[in-house]
Amino acid sequence: MSTDITDNEDFSLNQHRVYNKQERAAIDVFKDKYMKATTPEARKTIAQLHIFPALFNHWKNIGKVYNKKKTRMKSDVSFLTISNIKCNICLGTS
Repeated sequence: MSTDITDNEDFSLNQHRVYNKQERAAIDVFKDKYMKATTPEARKTIAQLHIFPALFNHWKNIGKVYNKKKTRMKSDVSFLTISNIKCNICLGTS
């Protein structure tokens, strides 16, 4: 049975943990390399060539499915929430 990678019953906008322990184990292998990168372009390359493939392979191995539409909707909601918070802070209304 596959589950959607965007389904996370523990999800909360106040929660800062993005990946679970198993996902962190899959990508922490590249942490030193990423942190030693000196430019944003170098970090982007490491993320694209190493971190993201490791994460997607982990999800594939455990049967999680990437749902582009659902992920985009959650991303948009998070962006709007963060934008509203920043706007309120700038206006002094928070």
